[in-house]
Amino acid sequence: MVSSVTGAADRTVVYTDGACRGNPGPGGWGWVVADGPWANGFDPDTTNQRMELMAVLDALRTIEGPVEVVSDST
Repeated sequence: MVSSVTGAADRTVVYTDGACRGNPGPGGWGWVVADGPWANGFDPDTTNQRMELMAVLDALRTIEGPVEVVSDST
């Protein structure tokens, strides 16, 4: 249960994406904070969903404090 909601100024917005060629197949992931840090990675045998989630997971492990994740995956 969420006990409070932080304001937009209190969180970091991170943009994430992941993809692969074939499913499974070689794929990559990445995340970026506008005018800030970024990261990416690669897996020679993966799925598109795994790469989408790896981007989010790595961002959440790296960025301190509240984070708003923006993704094209639903």
